[in-house]
Amino acid sequence: MSKPFVVNYDDHHYNYKSYWKNRDYENVVEQNTLKKLLKKHMFETFIDIGGSFGRALPTYYDHANLPIILDYSLETLQQNYNEIKTKYPKTELIAGNAYHLPFVENSISGGIMIRTLHHIEFPNKYLGELRKILTPEAIYIQEYANKHHVKAILKALFQRKWEFFNHKPYQQPSQGYHEGAKPGEDYVFLNFSNQFITTLLKKNGFKIKKEIGTSFFRIPQIKKIVPTPILARLDLFLQNVPGIQTLAPSIYIKTSLTKRQHSENVSTNIYKILACPKCKTRLIQEDQTHLKCYTCNTIYQEKSNIWDLRYDGEK
Repeated sequence: MSKPFVVNYDDHHYNYKSYWKNRDYENVVEQNTLKKLLKKHMFETFIDIGGSFGRALPTYYDHANLPIILDYSLETLQQNYNEIKTKYPKTELIAGNAYHLPFVENSISGGIMIRTLHHIEFPNKYLGELRKILTPEAIYIQEYANKHHVKAILKALFQRKWEFFNHKPYQQPSQGYHEGAKPGEDYVFLNFSNQFITTLLKKNGFKIKKEIGTSFFRIPQIKKIVPTPILARLDLFLQNVPGIQTLAPSIYIKTSLTKRQHSENVSTNIYKILACPKCKTRLIQEDQTHLKCYTCNTIYQEKSNIWDLRYDGEK
């Protein structure tokens, strides 16, 4: 397997928060979905992988003793640090790579990945890495962009593109700026079939507990006419209709991890669960701005309040 391509918003100083302007409908229905899936759960440690500026924080903050946002964009975490820590003070923000998660094994008891998997070139590699840091029976919610949603199916039928109906990931064509990428640049922006994702999850020991489709009305013309609260209620109604969940543009899968019972390393002290992303040895805090791995002697720095634990693998 080649070295994974990592999407880095910092390359062009992309402000992901700007993407969510005029997307109130999508934000509301996604937050409602997460609240529904996390209801009655409480976690010692909870990670939001690709959590960016903390859009999903209100859905899980009160369900976790130690909420963690991990994102590859150091700039995004730095820019939103003060706002996040003011509103949600117990949250920890870490810059890291989803392929090389900087946590000790069996240390995270719950997690989500929302609107991020489309940037993951090798989802099987990511899920294998995630499995290591999660505790047995951990709850994990995976959202993905659905390749076979209604609008895409109708378009493929009309154009007679029969190959569209296979289960291979679909690379979105570049249309101008693509969440931080410039025209003509190589970029990973994938849509997945339900069969592809559920197969990968099961292969990596994740038991499917529930699947919910969201954003059924992600059509600009409809959003201009119908108020967000009404669309959100309609979306909630459709989420309860059997047989149509896998036709939505965005799908949430709630899972629990099945793996052999190991001694858990859960702690609400972030410094007890941080690990070297290279060799997975627990990191030791040398001083206020440096962490050291005494196995490979790598030193990691705090940069404007954010621990930079990004590692892209061997060249």
